[in-house]
Amino acid sequence: MVKVDSPQPTEFITKGEQKNSYFNFVVDDIETAHQHFKRNGIVTTEIDNFDGMSFFDFFDLDGNPLSVVNEVEGSPYHSDNVRKMQESDKHNKQ
Repeated sequence: MVKVDSPQPTEFITKGEQKNSYFNFVVDDIETAHQHFKRNGIVTTEIDNFDGMSFFDFFDLDGNPLSVVNEVEGSPYHSDNVRKMQESDKHNKQ
């Protein structure tokens, strides 16, 4: 993270109204992580699913959303697949 002079967006919109955080924390057990946050008084959204990936958001002290994600192998949004798409896009532009 980099200190900036003015606030920057912490999320972006993909399809329709689907919002995504720029910052994701990957966990193996989404239910346990969600319960831990709630037990410790951290404001969270409910666990949601998107194309086989489970996630929830929590908020920093300034109200910025951050995501906790449980990646499912084979999902197009799994970090390995995203990395492959980025590499493919990079090669296609050259």
